[in-house]
Amino acid sequence: MEEDAVSLFLKAAFLGGSSDELAQAKQIVTELCCLPLAVDQAGASIASHICTIDRYLQMYSRNRQNLLADPFFKGASDYGRAVYATWDLSSRAIEAMANTGTNV
Repeated sequence: MEEDAVSLFLKAAFLGGSSDELAQAKQIVTELCCLPLAVDQAGASIASHICTIDRYLQMYSRNRQNLLADPFFKGASDYGRAVYATWDLSSRAIEAMANTGTNV
């Protein structure tokens, strides 16, 4: 299951899978509970230059903490939290880029 998630992540991120990228991908998919939608969204964030693979977990963790502090997410499943956190991270980055006039 983890192998499939790592493969999906690397394809979505358009990464070659060097040993360093592979190690980072494993950390990311583990944090995302190997959930295909969350893994695909994380890879797409990297492919879209929203962040680098090196910074993804840091950005995701910060964003996830903000979401967990929101009363709306009390009782949400790990699936809901992981998927929404990856989507929200991308959405906020795209919005920030739109507001500053930079391209994704």
